[in-house]
Amino acid sequence: MLTKSGEVLRAYCRKLLLVFTKLAFSLLYPVVCWRGLLGRAEGATVRQAPNTSSDGRAVNDVSRAAVSLAWLRQFVAKHRVAERNLTTEELTKQVVMPLTKGGNCRLTQLLLDDPDQAQHVSQGRPFYFISHAWSRPFMETLAMVECHFAPDKQEIWRRSADGRQALPVLDAANVFVWFDMFAINQHKPLQSGDLPTLGEAVHNAEGTLMVLDRAGTPLKRIWCLYEAWKSSMIGPGKLRILSYGIALQDLKQVFFDLDVGTAEASIKEDKMKILRDIETAKGSLYNMTRELQEALIDGTVAQVPAVGTRWTTETSMATSTAAYLCYLYGKYDQAEQLHRKALEACERILGPEHPETLASITDLAKLLQAQGKYGQAEQLHRRALEARECILGPEHPDTLASVSNLARVLQAQGKYGQAEIPISRALEACERNLRPEHPGTLASINDLASVLQAQGKYDQAEQLHRKALEACERILGPEHPETLASVSNLASVLQAQGKYDQAEQLHRKALEARERILGPEHPRVLASVSNLASVLQAQGKCDQAEMLFLRVLEARERILGPEHPDTLASINDLANQLQAQGKYDQAEQLHRKALEARERILGPEHPDTLASVNDLASGLQAQGKYDLAEMLFGRVLEARERILGPEHPDTLAAYVSNLASVLQAQGKYDQAERLHRRALKTRERILGPEHPETLASINDLANQLQAQGKYDQAEQLHRTALDTRERILGHEHPDTLASVNDLASVLQAQGKYDQAEMLFLRVLEARERILGPEHPDTLASVSNLASVLQAQGKYDQAERLHRRALKTRERILGPEHPETLASINDLANQLQAQGKYDQAEQLHRTALDTRERILGPEHPRVLASVSNLASVLQAQGKYDLAEMLFLRVLEARERILGPEHPDTLASVSNLASVLQDQGKYDQAERLHRRALKTRERILGPP
Repeated sequence: MLTKSGEVLRAYCRKLLLVFTKLAFSLLYPVVCWRGLLGRAEGATVRQAPNTSSDGRAVNDVSRAAVSLAWLRQFVAKHRVAERNLTTEELTKQVVMPLTKGGNCRLTQLLLDDPDQAQHVSQGRPFYFISHAWSRPFMETLAMVECHFAPDKQEIWRRSADGRQALPVLDAANVFVWFDMFAINQHKPLQSGDLPTLGEAVHNAEGTLMVLDRAGTPLKRIWCLYEAWKSSMIGPGKLRILSYGIALQDLKQVFFDLDVGTAEASIKEDKMKILRDIETAKGSLYNMTRELQEALIDGTVAQVPAVGTRWTTETSMATSTAAYLCYLYGKYDQAEQLHRKALEACERILGPEHPETLASITDLAKLLQAQGKYGQAEQLHRRALEARECILGPEHPDTLASVSNLARVLQAQGKYGQAEIPISRALEACERNLRPEHPGTLASINDLASVLQAQGKYDQAEQLHRKALEACERILGPEHPETLASVSNLASVLQAQGKYDQAEQLHRKALEARERILGPEHPRVLASVSNLASVLQAQGKCDQAEMLFLRVLEARERILGPEHPDTLASINDLANQLQAQGKYDQAEQLHRKALEARERILGPEHPDTLASVNDLASGLQAQGKYDLAEMLFGRVLEARERILGPEHPDTLAAYVSNLASVLQAQGKYDQAERLHRRALKTRERILGPEHPETLASINDLANQLQAQGKYDQAEQLHRTALDTRERILGHEHPDTLASVNDLASVLQAQGKYDQAEMLFLRVLEARERILGPEHPDTLASVSNLASVLQAQGKYDQAERLHRRALKTRERILGPEHPETLASINDLANQLQAQGKYDQAEQLHRTALDTRERILGPEHPRVLASVSNLASVLQAQGKYDLAEMLFLRVLEARERILGPEHPDTLASVSNLASVLQDQGKYDQAERLHRRALKTRERILGPP
């Protein structure tokens, strides 16, 4: 919202230059400053001024040697600094050092030695420390300072402690500013460079003013960062950021790049000394960086006008800047408060349809969208769009920006069809009015590709992403940030299509370029690392993915802090990866950590908070803690229905993938089926019958029906999903192969072994060719094919496949991974079917011992292992042991799952069977009748 800022600053500089040229008169000044070490020793030839301040300190104390703005005006006019466009460094070398060469002293010393000029040095009076970049034009820095001390600005920021009352305005003769090149001896042999003097200057000042240029240079210089940090240590409100004229996007990039460790210094020894001082005081650069970030945010917030003060364009800019930085660092509540303050002032002063007001509306809408307050955000975006269309016309760049903003918030709400219309409109207008390779056109192409991808229209999305990438490479070059962003976008749509090798290659290309240009810990680099980890995870390369997710998390914790939204997202990513590897305890611990932080910072119903609740519930379900998982999934569903509405994609995901899933795991089939049917019906109506999410719903419902023994209905749905996926995605897309696998499973359940074998073999061959022989999905296909071969009595072939899956999983996943233990169980069952009872018993005991140690004695998988062991003992005639184990499983399942859960009923039948083998016919009959009666009631008659 800084559209007029550049003009304001330029106009002020022109006015200032006119004043300076009229005030020119003779001055014999010196100047002193070597931008490195502060507190240099003074030359022995310089006599000390006898004056002292009220506290008894020498008035020529370096830490108090500030000069007045009135003197500065005269000085720059005398030496034609504006006309010569001198940087601070050039001013020091070409003016200050020659003037002070005779006495080898600092400039303020000469002023103090001259009775006529001594009044221009603070001499114990209040002053302000100026932190600035030596590489920038000095007049630019001075203009910022002059602007800050203009009478109308002082009325805003010079307030009483409670902020209610304005303090008297200071004139230029009574505004003293501490500039290093004037206060410090610039002659190298006389510079001692002790840091304590700098600390004294900052401490003695009324406050520190950090002057940011358009490039934010002071935030890249170690001295300026050190000065800001020192000021922040004194207390709140001591640091102010002067950023008049800097665009928000430029400011964002500067803050993203903030890194004390890589900050620059003209003299290497200066940087080393500063870093040592930081480590001594704070223990690590990370701690100092976190404090500095907080201080810089506070410094921008300090520029926000108090309640009741006069509102101007500059105060509006300051408020928007502060709000933007608060948003950038995850301080959403504070950012929203500031944005609303800016909007209220713009509406009151400028009117509801002024460009600045509409820009303020847009800023607030984007923030609300980031907070997941989609309804409010959409309302504001529509308001801005309608006003801009009316005032500027339908094809003005600002109008088209509003069109894109509206489309993005619609997409965030899952309203893909509605989002596609305005994005297509924006793209057509850009192509008509701008060049096809204009940044605005390319942005619209990416927006449209994104919404098409969200709808599962992968071919169209890929085509657009390739178009944008080719244009960026041709115009901007292969390593421009926008080009690399296009590379990542294309990789994303390829990954969604299951083209993992191509996606991985592109993610590596983007990562290598960004790392080389930006360094290993830049936010964009870390985003690329995370993207690469994601595609590796999809390929089952668990160790590599975990290592990369951990790298991103550690870097973000160090740079952004442990509670930044990006850091919490990294915690979540790592937790999901650990969960996929069966490291449930570690995953649960991380999920709880992320959830606790998000609830505290974002609130209990923020989309990210609900995502954390969902992930925690998923981990608990994997551990067999169904009651807790169901409760958490229910919480997510209830919140999403209320906030997003019952038909939002996230709400439907809460029905299908989550709550229905845990209900099914508990044998609550009717409830699960109702949720699956509701989600399917809604998705068919909103997304269409062939959308990926609709097909996922068909698949979920089919699996649910299969679990209930409704094989004909399940087969019909699986065939529908498969036919559609083959037509849309192709025969070898991961989703298509998953449908083939599901159809084979239901055919096997019906005893159609030949058809099932043919389909399982098709999936295995495709996965071996596409994913490789050791991918988790490939190994799952190996086990599936072995299972159907075993069902047909083809024991030798089945055993070879089971041993292959086990051997590979042991090597890749480790001997205690859930998938490895599942392979042990499968092989044991195969050996048992062949009558190799000793080997089978040994394997079942291995699986049981490991699962019991890792998961606890009553986890569903542990109870399954107990049941399997009991079965092989029964087959060997060890009835007492088998009965004891079957009874243990039954009692546990009755207590945990309830008396009517399918697994409980299976245990009833198992116990009845072993009792029957022992001739305990009455007990066996009672149990058989119980199982039959319950199943008939729940599942229906045979």
